[in-house]
Amino acid sequence: MPKIKLLAGLVALAMPLVVFAAPAMAEFESITGKSQGTIKSFPTRVIFETVEGGPSIICKSKNAEGVIVAEGGWQIQVKSTSQQGKLLYQNPTLKGPHEQLKMTKLGQCTGPTGLPAELLSCNLQVESNGTNSSGTASIYASICVISIGTGENKCTTSQQPDGNKSLQGVKLINNAAGVEIGAELKGITSTIQESKSLCKTLGVKGGQKTGKVIFEGILETEGQKVV
Repeated sequence: MPKIKLLAGLVALAMPLVVFAAPAMAEFESITGKSQGTIKSFPTRVIFETVEGGPSIICKSKNAEGVIVAEGGWQIQVKSTSQQGKLLYQNPTLKGPHEQLKMTKLGQCTGPTGLPAELLSCNLQVESNGTNSSGTASIYASICVISIGTGENKCTTSQQPDGNKSLQGVKLINNAAGVEIGAELKGITSTIQESKSLCKTLGVKGGQKTGKVIFEGILETEGQKVV
């Protein structure tokens, strides 16, 4: 019996030690050596509703002549937040879990009843949720502003960073050039900034986590991948 126990002990010592590593969190990674780059193509249409089921604001990436009029770029960022005075920001990096989509123009936009509309500013941050296929989205740093109408007769809505964080519904797909990003975001919080009477006439309302944004088609970046 002592010999059998000794043999069993030697066999156990000879077995290789297997270590199970925790899965790595998926991150955006630049393949150009730069922390930022261009958006190669935009969704065919971006549909925005301040209240789900309410009047839509629709932005097309191309004008009537078929020319792309949407503009913007991307920047990879760290997760941690730094502060300078009242300004909160996330430092750029070549590899990180957050990516800011700096959309300076979503294209040619129209509001309810065919009124012209304009995306005045919006930085949408996309965050990987730990896989290389899905994530969340937040309004980053400053507010997003959408204006409907012309001249002084405008209905203006805003979406603040607070209340518009980690919205589910982002899809991430690698391709040869970069990353394809799809979005169907629900739970947008909006407020009416000005011309409440026109907004009321159009049926545009502010709401607490009742709005939505849908990409019809994909937004495609270039010069990066999800790893």
